[in-house]
Amino acid sequence: MNDIVLRIIFVILESALYLFCLHAVLPKKYRIDIKGNVILSILIAIPGYFFLKDGFFFVVLYNVSIIFIIRFYMDLPSHTASMSVVILYALNMIVSLMTSISILFVFNEILDFRYIIPNNNFLYFIVKVFIMFIVVTLYKRLQILLNKKVDVENANPNLPLLINAIYYISLVFASCCIISYFPVVYSQIIRINYLKEIIFVSIILFYLISFLILYFINTSIFGRRSFKKIKYKSEYDPLTEIYNRATGMQMLKRKMKFVNQNRGMMTLCFIDINNLKLVNDRYGHAAGDRLIKKFASLVKSTLRDKDIFFRYGGDEFIIIFDSCSLQATINVWNRIENKFRDFNLLKKEKFDISVSNGFVEYNYGAKTTMKDLIEKADEKMYHNKKEYKKLKGYSNENVN
Repeated sequence: MNDIVLRIIFVILESALYLFCLHAVLPKKYRIDIKGNVILSILIAIPGYFFLKDGFFFVVLYNVSIIFIIRFYMDLPSHTASMSVVILYALNMIVSLMTSISILFVFNEILDFRYIIPNNNFLYFIVKVFIMFIVVTLYKRLQILLNKKVDVENANPNLPLLINAIYYISLVFASCCIISYFPVVYSQIIRINYLKEIIFVSIILFYLISFLILYFINTSIFGRRSFKKIKYKSEYDPLTEIYNRATGMQMLKRKMKFVNQNRGMMTLCFIDINNLKLVNDRYGHAAGDRLIKKFASLVKSTLRDKDIFFRYGGDEFIIIFDSCSLQATINVWNRIENKFRDFNLLKKEKFDISVSNGFVEYNYGAKTTMKDLIEKADEKMYHNKKEYKKLKGYSNENVN
């Protein structure tokens, strides 16, 4: 078979394997559909064909290309994309090194561990896939054990991520030094008894100790309560304990992209609490806070886990009803209003819960931007509030 054709086949296989590892490293919320994965695999294969060669310069070009591809195609934060590629590079080096050792142990052949694919041997690639599956599974189990899969762009754990990056790079460098030395001294040491067994056991111990070190680094840093508090404060509104505006807007952006990629739909509801200014003026701001908290609690208890509810600012809130048409959303909203009505009948507080809202349905293929979507819902909420004021006989100054 033509060498160019063989190289194309193995580069495609390598990019598919790389993509498998990428999904193992990234949080679930960043995953894409089958069509998107096919396109992403092709995009990764293109720099692979040109840059999967010997030399530090080509290694840098390849990994930088991957960072830019996943950064812009998957719409990842730059920090997340960069750290993912660092971790992927480390995992790939570990797998390739273990593959080289396994091939030496089983087939009595020494390979450059960095370039398993260019050998154009399907058997060696199968060995690499098997080892990759084991290593990635162990990596995921380590993540679950530590329970430290965090949203790095929100929590900003720069210190532990920096330590991990330095550790991974050091690990790869040490691996390169060890394996690069073997071909040089191979002719002198090949007659040593149990050479392959010694190398195999040494590598296993080397990586076992490495993973233990990594475990203790993560445990000592990520296990602190202060880190969990920082993460929580960066994502949630302290009064209502729902998502804050920054987190909610990021989720809305990703949800709109998901709808377009998967031919789905959603409905956005913009909400404004009525009479909050009157409650603050008559009963104090503590009562106003209780009104906001009770409203958020009643709404949250009615929504599904996949719906997104966040505080947009002050007395304004947004709900994203996932995979819901406008009519289905109105049915859900009726249940929420029933809860408001039940609460008001109990007369446990001096205030009643009343809101104005606006609904906008969003379907795949729509040219509406996130800003336009919110403005449309806000405009409909404003008209709903005007009707409420007219019905109650309030002036614009009395009700906000």
